[in-house]
Amino acid sequence: MQRLSFELLEDLSSGILLKPAIADLRTFMFESARRRRGLLPVKVAAVTGSAGKTTVKEILGHLLKGAFISPANQNTKLALALQILRLPEEQSTAVFEIGARRLGDFQTPLSYVRPDVVTLLNIGRAHVGEFGSLENLILEKLSPLSFESVHTLVIPAEDDRITKHARAQGKSLITFGTNPAADIELIRESADGVYLKIRKESVFIECPFRGPQKGLNIAAAIATVVALGVPVQDITRRLTGFRGVERRFQAFNWQSRLAIDDAFNASPESMREGLRHLLTQTKNMKILLVLGTMLELGSSSESEHRKLGTYIGAVFSETIAAGLLTLITVDAEARFLTEDNATGLPKERIHHFATALEAKATVESLAKQADVVYFKASKGIQLNKIFSS
Repeated sequence: MQRLSFELLEDLSSGILLKPAIADLRTFMFESARRRRGLLPVKVAAVTGSAGKTTVKEILGHLLKGAFISPANQNTKLALALQILRLPEEQSTAVFEIGARRLGDFQTPLSYVRPDVVTLLNIGRAHVGEFGSLENLILEKLSPLSFESVHTLVIPAEDDRITKHARAQGKSLITFGTNPAADIELIRESADGVYLKIRKESVFIECPFRGPQKGLNIAAAIATVVALGVPVQDITRRLTGFRGVERRFQAFNWQSRLAIDDAFNASPESMREGLRHLLTQTKNMKILLVLGTMLELGSSSESEHRKLGTYIGAVFSETIAAGLLTLITVDAEARFLTEDNATGLPKERIHHFATALEAKATVESLAKQADVVYFKASKGIQLNKIFSS
């Protein structure tokens, strides 16, 4: 952990801290953040879930003018405590992204973020290896819904696990999704925006950016805005300048070809969504897939990679049959994608490499024969070393 002087801690907390009589600086920071939060009248939304947190949080940053939005990739306990200590006294609204990687992770940050609204986007299998079991993961992901400070829950209408648990909490609910019964119903999405029904009133939200789950992420953000009491008519045109989140299905020009960097994180769910969305954008195009290992899946890693290989073979069957798909896998676990010829790709269209740097020359060469290059893996595989100079 980065060293922090006591003088800096005093500055961060606007002078409200007393010299600690405890040795554990982390505990001191958490206690200071709880004390500080008690002095702030700010209305807080916490965004959590297995996938989409950062995108929804950044969308909220465009929708909620003047709100504090937690910085990108700073959702750890200590980072969140520092954000609470830095919040101005006059701040009226704040949005925090809160993540969990093991059982009990939510308890500490919730104690000082003290959200009024919790938005739970989904429950997937990301980090299941660190949780020890899928049951532990589900238990932890549901835990913020019962936190004492929360009065409104924003949840997906289609997930029965979440809706059943949420209803049992006795709190106000706002649902989002494609279900016609959802409070914020996603009707359809296009390259230019999304069509929603907001409590039965039809609304078009202009938002010209790419990305899987674009419509659901916008619906979740709108639901969070409603939960915070902001009139919807005040926000319908605020996403016109939003261009997505860095390294989340981010399109750029590389090797004079369209490239898409979606390699900030990866789970079985986000892999499938990314690939499905890619297919909708690349009809009759030559595709080079550069896929790396999904980390932190524990004992299910091999089976999940094999399942993904089968998924690629099914979803891209026509593309494969037309000879338009080439696959490069990076890292040992990613090799399971092509075990037992799960994808149906001919051997000459499959290439394996141990690291991103070892793959670089081949990717550069094959990119010249493709129309689009798609990068997807967990951040630890460092696929960005391939396209970064």
